[in-house]
Amino acid sequence: MSQSGVLAQVNSYLTANASTASGGSNTIPLLNVVYSFPPKFTPEGEVMGTDLPNTSGISSGAAIYLYIPETNDERIALGGEHNGRKMITYDVHLICVFFSEHSLSQNAGADNLTFTDGLKTAIRADRTCGGSGPIFQWGEGSNIGGRDIYLSTDLPRQMLGKQGKTVIYSLCKVTTLEIIDE
Repeated sequence: MSQSGVLAQVNSYLTANASTASGGSNTIPLLNVVYSFPPKFTPEGEVMGTDLPNTSGISSGAAIYLYIPETNDERIALGGEHNGRKMITYDVHLICVFFSEHSLSQNAGADNLTFTDGLKTAIRADRTCGGSGPIFQWGEGSNIGGRDIYLSTDLPRQMLGKQGKTVIYSLCKVTTLEIIDE
């Protein structure tokens, strides 16, 4: 298959599990929108205003940008070039931009924890990522003792030019596998 097929399946799954305000099941609370490619960043590292979803009526929300920086093919079945199988490992990055209108960073941070906990819950809930595409499994690693889900979160900070608004960046790396006959 291809990276685009994996990104499409992950996007579809995350969107279906987004907040109910976005038409999803609310498994991932406060998730507003999922994009299939990274955002444009300014030199200061701020997300561009046009990339943020409409937030009217809510005090906190998140956008996820999908990115695959690396893939790896490994032969998993003997048989040479015919009748063999390959495992393709995709290092899928979910670049999470959480924004909040809370004036206290503690409140924005608490909302971000609700969002990131919901994100990890949704990944753990379905190891086939909805089962409607090339993904064999995700969030389960590629070997015993390997990385399944990795989450790193920055400290809350004020959005440039937006007095009283907070932004928190997180990176969730999910090991994603595809098995192909080759």
